[in-house]
Amino acid sequence: MRHLLRSVITAVLLLSQQRNNEVAAVGAIITNGDNEDRTMKVKANGREICVDPKYFPNLGTGKNTSTSSSTTVSSSSLRPNENRSSNPNIFEVTGNEVVKVYSQTGCSGEVVSFPVSHEESKCTYCWDSCGEKFSDGSDAHTNIRSIRVPEGVVAVSMSTCVGSFGYSDPGYRGVLEPGCQDLVDEFQYVVHFYFAAETSTPGRYEYLGAPEHSQGHFESQMSTEHWMYGPDGIDNAQGTSWYQYIFELLDPTKKRMAFQVGIGGTWLGPTQAQWNVGDPCRCSPLDWPATGDGETCNRADLTKCTNGCCGTNGCGGLLQTMEGGLGYWLGKLPTPRAKWTIGSSVKCYKYWSNSPLEVANSDDLECDKLGVIMVTNRLLYPPDGIGFVNDGMFGHAWINTPLGKIKNKDQKRSVTLILDTENFKGPVAYMLPDYYHMTSQWEDQNGNRHPQQTFSNTGMNTGGGAFEWSSVPVYGHQGDERKIRIPKMQFSFNEGQKTVLMSAGKSYTSKADLYTPLDNAMKSMETALDESQLLKLDSGYVHPCNGAGVQDFRLSFEGKALEVGARSSRRLESDGMCSVVVEWDRDSPSLNCNATHCKLKTTYSVSEGSVVKEQDGEWSWSGGDLVPYQSVPSELQGTVSQVFPEHNFFLNYDRRTPEKLCGSNPSKAKFFCRQTSTGDWIGWKWYRFSTQPGLQRMNYSTKKKKFLQRRIVRLHKKMEANSPLNHWLKTPASMPDLVTIDPKLIITPPNKRRYGHVPIVTYQGMEKPIPCSLK
Repeated sequence: MRHLLRSVITAVLLLSQQRNNEVAAVGAIITNGDNEDRTMKVKANGREICVDPKYFPNLGTGKNTSTSSSTTVSSSSLRPNENRSSNPNIFEVTGNEVVKVYSQTGCSGEVVSFPVSHEESKCTYCWDSCGEKFSDGSDAHTNIRSIRVPEGVVAVSMSTCVGSFGYSDPGYRGVLEPGCQDLVDEFQYVVHFYFAAETSTPGRYEYLGAPEHSQGHFESQMSTEHWMYGPDGIDNAQGTSWYQYIFELLDPTKKRMAFQVGIGGTWLGPTQAQWNVGDPCRCSPLDWPATGDGETCNRADLTKCTNGCCGTNGCGGLLQTMEGGLGYWLGKLPTPRAKWTIGSSVKCYKYWSNSPLEVANSDDLECDKLGVIMVTNRLLYPPDGIGFVNDGMFGHAWINTPLGKIKNKDQKRSVTLILDTENFKGPVAYMLPDYYHMTSQWEDQNGNRHPQQTFSNTGMNTGGGAFEWSSVPVYGHQGDERKIRIPKMQFSFNEGQKTVLMSAGKSYTSKADLYTPLDNAMKSMETALDESQLLKLDSGYVHPCNGAGVQDFRLSFEGKALEVGARSSRRLESDGMCSVVVEWDRDSPSLNCNATHCKLKTTYSVSEGSVVKEQDGEWSWSGGDLVPYQSVPSELQGTVSQVFPEHNFFLNYDRRTPEKLCGSNPSKAKFFCRQTSTGDWIGWKWYRFSTQPGLQRMNYSTKKKKFLQRRIVRLHKKMEANSPLNHWLKTPASMPDLVTIDPKLIITPPNKRRYGHVPIVTYQGMEKPIPCSLK
């Protein structure tokens, strides 16, 4: 059994570098109106997450620079690199050789100095300006106007901090020769430099920090990438909806390997007021990420702590997120199909709610952290998420509803999941408002709780769409060439020979779109529930269909790009909706396409990058690329189980005991079970809605429980005639065929529990639970 080599994150904020087997269902991201980037992969509270580098301007960059106003440069420390026998004329620069960058042209003004041998978390002999300060304390990032490059080397410049955050496209700007060079025109926003020296071949330069590779076979991973394509949304919305294409990236007939990719999903956040320096941080100053580089807080007044995350907007983007989506997840059961899952984090990724009885793949039942409250009596929601039996569009909304109201004047927001699929439509569950409010807050030295704005009482930031390539295993061989093999991956078509990835993104700003008519219908049996008036097609704000932020699909390995041949664009439909469409280049050397799919080639030669000064004095640069083989090289042959790590870490989710989960009592003692279409077994019990385990943390009075229960009984009765096809979310006319949820997850409630009762999955595993009543 092969050992999975996990990415070692060297950012300072990491609490440890030990292998992390509990990986949260981060999924693919949705960027909000603040253009969250999330290209930085870090560990937080025992799991890997992807975050925007802007929240960590001083973390994860390996900074050891100094500031100085001196402009003296010595070249005496250049010496031949005796270890590079193939290129004997390459010079290695010792740590004493200094590069200086300046705030003004002409190598004047404020300065930052650093050695040519400087290291960032992802490279050596390189330097990023992210988080750097000039000698007067002012921000150096994007404000460098000149550089003094030492003799014997050249500086290759980029427009992204690729040394710290691993962008797939580093943003090459040009090569700077020795001496004082002004950063103007195309060099104006340079933020990264790496250093190269001339080889024995005149005009050809080699990167000084190029790694030396051992001969033979190796295991690794593709770089973490994000395929961004969705349109921007708005701030302070009641909610949002969109349709995402569900398909099988891996062969569903084959055994799962250790592989984690989010195939288009969710990333939403609460709208928050502007954070100002001096305001209490959104994240606890005594917890991650504020303590990522060591405790520096003044415990006498925690509200004044500004270390760590308080450097950028109080870390508002980390406070709470709605994530998850479709994907293959490490830490989940080794079923062969992709699944769609809830993934809602709070308290700056400290807690993560995935299902009614689960908190971030924990072996323990953490009753005081549960957040998912079941509403439907027609769908089983397993901890691993929802499985499917075909490809198709998956319509879903996250929107404020009155389903969690405990009194008539209750204004807390119950962010609710509503689905539109071929065989199930309607509400599934809502997030307990106090999961966001109570669980997210931290307490200062005076007993005051912060922050005040959470998903429970403020609007939602919406928009966007993306894939997240997180853990794609690589099997390789180093000989005369560096060769790699990746898993077989395929992309199906759902419109001719194109793929509609996403469509009909909308945001809702008025309670009249859903909240008010639903609330009126739940108040009494006399008021009808007219589902045709809920989330009407002409309601809400359609996300703009411009071309901003659309990326073509690409992968990379060790900074070498794999150009797939997939071009993404947005298309305005005849019904006014916006779709993201992928056109596949059938002539691409990286693809094998037929009438229904395009399959990605699996084996590649790793072509190293180059820096060349042409005879006319112009510079050319290549970061290197992955060149596909037409057939599998002998060094990379072998069965999937022989060359890729096995998916061998997962939890057999079992909450059958104790009988009174979190103090609750099932309304029916019988334990039901069935095997799903993906091969796993699930078991469940029925609970009264108001006494399900996730609500017991609230200690509601009898009066409030009765209020909740009466309203959900009315709702179930009014939905019964159309269940399980309650068309709350309306399918646009331009939409390709909808996906079909695994029919084994669709259920009918027992006659005596038709109204006001919900199924809670208490078991999921690869083995049949015994005893159980087959259903």
